[in-house]
Amino acid sequence: MEIDPGVIEFNLIHSAWLKLFRETGFTVASYQQLGSLEDSGETKFSTPAAWAQRWPCELVWHLRKD
Repeated sequence: MEIDPGVIEFNLIHSAWLKLFRETGFTVASYQQLGSLEDSGETKFSTPAAWAQRWPCELVWHLRKD
């Protein structure tokens, strides 16, 4: 799989997410950082499995509306 070198992905930093949630009336009930459990040798959604074993590649915010 080729990755377009011109692609840019922008994400808020965690403190900005927390501020946004608070300002819009949400409370974080829990938070998870997910990675890959086993090395399939594949690259899916531009994240190599070996990389995802070392660092989280998905963030899961469980929110509650106040």
